[in-house]
Amino acid sequence: MATERVVSILSAAGIGGTMGGATTVKKKSIITIEVDPSDPEDRSVSDEGLEKALQGRRIRNLRQRLGLSQSEFADTYGIPLANLRQYEIGRTMPPPAVRAYLAVIEQGPERPTAAYRKSRPG
Repeated sequence: MATERVVSILSAAGIGGTMGGATTVKKKSIITIEVDPSDPEDRSVSDEGLEKALQGRRIRNLRQRLGLSQSEFADTYGIPLANLRQYEIGRTMPPPAVRAYLAVIEQGPERPTAAYRKSRPG
């Protein structure tokens, strides 16, 4: 009964709902960089958006320090090219395992390359 009341209050406020019987609450994004009202193409940036953009920049800088194109980096380290592109532009955040793999590549790019080559069939 109390749960139904909370759900109906959240729904009435427009901040929640139910999904498969579980209550969901939409988190409000914290705006880190406000929109510039004088720029019609500008948009505000949330904490999450800023984190994705900075991660993308780190990946791009790593790839450029190694002197590799996106395609070469993807082939060398076994990261799907489409995913690499999405990470670099900040559209998606790499999962924790990929972030850890990128940290290993950054520490010494030769070892992961050799390990990846050994793991490939053929």
